[in-house]
Order: sequence, then C-alpha cells, then structure tokens
Amino acid sequence: MVDEKQRATAIRLRRVSVTSYAGQVLLDVPSFSVAVGERVGIIGATGSGKTLLASAMCGLVADMPAVHGTGQVAVLQSSCTPAATPAEGWEGQEGWLDVGGDEQAWLAVRGTRIVYMAQEAQAAFHPLTRVRRQLDWVCQERLRHADVAPATAGDECLVDRRGLISRRDQLWAQSGLLPEHLERFPHELSGGQAQRALLVMCALRTSAMIVCDEPVSALDRARRVRTLAAVDRLFATSVVISHDREALAGFATRYVTVHEGKIVDDRP
Repeated sequence: MVDEKQRATAIRLRRVSVTSYAGQVLLDVPSFSVAVGERVGIIGATGSGKTLLASAMCGLVADMPAVHGTGQVAVLQSSCTPAATPAEGWEGQEGWLDVGGDEQAWLAVRGTRIVYMAQEAQAAFHPLTRVRRQLDWVCQERLRHADVAPATAGDECLVDRRGLISRRDQLWAQSGLLPEHLERFPHELSGGQAQRALLVMCALRTSAMIVCDEPVSALDRARRVRTLAAVDRLFATSVVISHDREALAGFATRYVTVHEGKIVDDRP
C-alpha cells in the first residue's frame, strides 16, 4: 500500500454502508482510501459487493433501486501527478459528500475529479453516430462548463475548442487506437477497441481518477494488456474491478479483496 505520507490521498471513504430496504447489509466499509498514483484492483466474486463499493466511491448509490447508502466520501480537487506532495490539512480542505446524498453536490465532482466507466462499453455510445463526433460532444460539454470545471492532471490549457481537440487527439494516440478508428461506428469496433475509445471519452472529462467496472472481463490476454495499459497512460489514479486477480497482474499496485460486502484483504 502506498504510504500516505509520501503521496496525497485521491479519495477517502469513511463509515460507508449500503443496506437494502429489507435491512440486509450489502456493503460495510468503515474506512478506505486510495493515494494519488495508485492502481488499485478491487477483487471479488459475483455479488461480493465490489461494484457497490465502486458505486459508493462515485456517488451512484442514490440512483440504485431498493437500497439506501450512508457514510461519506471526499475526492481530492487537485492537478496532482503521482509525484505530488501530501495535501496538508486534507480533511479540512476537501468537503465530504454523503454517499446517498445530494446529487447536485456529486455532479460538481463526478466528471471533474473522478469518472466511472461501466462494464459494457458499447452501451455508452450512440449506435448511429461515428466515434469522432461522440468525442466532440464531450469536448463541447467541457467548453460549456469550462468556467466551473477545475483543471485536473493533464487537462491544462483546455479553455478553447482547439485545446480540447488537441487533447482528444493526444489521448487517442495514447490509447493505442489508430486515427481511422475515429471514423468508425461503435459496432465496427472490437470489444477491446470500444473499451479504449470509452477510456478516451472518460479522460476528456478528467484524467485525474477513474473507477472501471470489469473493463477486461470479456477480453483475451492481448486485448486485456492493451486496455489496462491505456488506463495507466490516460489516468493519474485508477481503481479497476475484476473477479480475477490474475487479470490485473502487471497492472495493479495494490489488491483489495471484497467478500460479503466487507474488505477482507488489502495488500500490494
């Protein structure tokens, strides 16, 4: 685990719990944090609670049916890189958000300090629109919110369309995709290509931190390696969910095992 004295904390959870309306405890995490620059693998079997943990980190529990979330999350607002110095007075500087709380408060964080990538990449794209245009939609959205969205790691000088388009092309090249892939419709991309295209879309919002839900579960070894390499290149900090520890070998710097809604192991 990364020593927090050496690196700033990217995200911190305290007393997080998710229960069903019937009273069953689905997730119970008294304390959890991720340091800037870490690549954390969250491992667990189906139904273990790993996706609930990821959803809590991104403020998505309130949108889930038949569950109730409590506890708090704080996400670092910074242009930190993995070599950043510790954030003095971190807890006082960064406001805590309620896991099941105000969606408007979460909207100021999600997409500017942290992004969430769901398991099925193809579902995130409009099926009848070429990939380039869909990435341009994200650029336009960034421009509309440029006066309120803080810059994050790698997002400098993105105050005009030219800067955003340049950033799009830079991220696309870093993902390992070819320029001609931009002109394809989503269904013309392979599973691994669609995953990397979605990673670029996420990184256009913020390259500070991403939480990915099973991004490599349906990929063969070669595509898995390329996808995880893209995650590493595009984001300063990453949390990747997987049911298979071996799938994240060579990528994760830390493994967190979730079982029956609890973190039962946390080690490099």
